[in-house]
Amino acid sequence: MLFNQGMRLGVGQKATVIVAALALLGGFSLFIYGEWGPSIGTAAMGARVGQTVGVALFGISMLMFCGLFAWLDVRVLRDTAPTLRKAQGKQLVRELGTVALNVLVYGGTVVLFLGCIAALDDIFFPGGIFVLLLMVGCVAGFVAYRRYRHRHKATYEFMGDLALLLVLLAMGLVGLTGAVSQGSDVTDDLVRGPITINAIASDVQQNHPRGRFRALRQDSITVRYDSEDGQRYYVTISQADWPEAVRQQNDQIFSRVTLYPNSGIFVEAQPWAEGAQVMADHLEVLLPD
Repeated sequence: MLFNQGMRLGVGQKATVIVAALALLGGFSLFIYGEWGPSIGTAAMGARVGQTVGVALFGISMLMFCGLFAWLDVRVLRDTAPTLRKAQGKQLVRELGTVALNVLVYGGTVVLFLGCIAALDDIFFPGGIFVLLLMVGCVAGFVAYRRYRHRHKATYEFMGDLALLLVLLAMGLVGLTGAVSQGSDVTDDLVRGPITINAIASDVQQNHPRGRFRALRQDSITVRYDSEDGQRYYVTISQADWPEAVRQQNDQIFSRVTLYPNSGIFVEAQPWAEGAQVMADHLEVLLPD
């Protein structure tokens, strides 16, 4: 609706678009640097800080765009004649009702059908007959409502703007929530500094990104360290930095490791010669045979 009004943006709105676009571009760049930058050493903490700032900038840019589009919507409604505004309001209510009904019917029948499938394992005759009839009813209701919607096509003239605002708002809140969550760990590690532990590398897991965004992330390896005082720590090292981490530990499972515990960042390590003797009991738990 907004882009069909011939509306021109003022200086403030143009500035908002520019700032939001720069925040989005900068946030994406910082996120990529944090993902593909160094993963070990103090430089890795700098990359993690940049990644956190990048996520925050992404959230801020989404909220700025959301606020701008909402303001434009309000301005369009303000300049609309009262009678037309009332008609548009009724149309929006009808569209919202149609969407709610679609979710209720489609979602309800699918969830109920899946629930019936799960219930068949524990229900016997004659209850099983009722469940089967209920499954048939779910399929019939789904098909009947689909045919009804096909005959009575619904238009969503005003839902587009509302959906756009909700998506931008959700993305902005998700970005800021992620930044706050990751930022609290980063801040705590920066204040306290890295810790050094004597530990055994109890588990090593390779991570291979999948899905449509796998090109944005690199392969990594997560190592679990069990310290001599019984604490458990996890660090994630990129595939590119893994040989250096192994070299520092002299390819041994016992090592004196320096790390940022909350952020899971490996700083440095060296072999721990007394590890096998000190952690003999722990080694027996890991390798009972």
